[in-house]
Amino acid sequence: MDHVQELRDEVGRVGRLIDAGQRGVPIGGELLIAFGLTFGLIGALGGATAFQLLPLDVMPSLLGAAGAFLTFALLFKGAKTRLATILLCMAVAMGAGELIARTIKALAWSGQTVTGYAAVVLLVLVPLAMFALGIGVGLWHLRQSAAATAPANRALLGAWSGLAAAMAVMFALCIAVAMRTGNGVGFMFLPGLFWILWGSGWWTSAAITRSRWMYAVAVGSWGVAAWFAMTTWFYSTSIVGLVALAIVPGVQLVREARTTHEA
Repeated sequence: MDHVQELRDEVGRVGRLIDAGQRGVPIGGELLIAFGLTFGLIGALGGATAFQLLPLDVMPSLLGAAGAFLTFALLFKGAKTRLATILLCMAVAMGAGELIARTIKALAWSGQTVTGYAAVVLLVLVPLAMFALGIGVGLWHLRQSAAATAPANRALLGAWSGLAAAMAVMFALCIAVAMRTGNGVGFMFLPGLFWILWGSGWWTSAAITRSRWMYAVAVGSWGVAAWFAMTTWFYSTSIVGLVALAIVPGVQLVREARTTHEA
């Protein structure tokens, strides 16, 4: 009987190793943390300014956050990257972005050189293009990592790449409708739609990796979408969502990756 039990234990161990090989080392945690921190900070400052907790001139722009996130995506090469150096570069990029944004706003308000329409393009469309580039670069770096060869990670990268493309198309359609009709009401739906797609990504990730905690992130994302629909509280839902549904899951993925390496 002892030999039979030993055989069963060995078969179970081999099965777990095969399962771990199919799942691979969890990836993408650092990118989630960078996304949540940069845009969460901008959201927190914007909310504090909107509620008059900070002076109006503190109101941040997307340019700084997009520049910081793009800097992270360009510099991060994996676990061996010096995060202190990246954080310093991100801070410099965010500061430079804010300086440029404030200069553009000052010129637009004074009527010099930069018109109001050009200011909107530079302060909204350019940052969004930078953010999209950061997402693309980040996903490309993840695809180049050794962990991306695992079947589960290949499926995850494909799913999240599709969702990122869907978000970009959705935003482009809102811009097209606004330019054609002169009505930007479609943009009001974007935060809710973003969290719906975000939840769909995590639900798919949970099904691929069989990680139950990801189902909770998915349900939480849909809850944030419903919260926004009922209240239209942009800053509150954004801050809570980015912290609870981007930073915290990112930290968990980094912890799981370290545990897998140690094992």
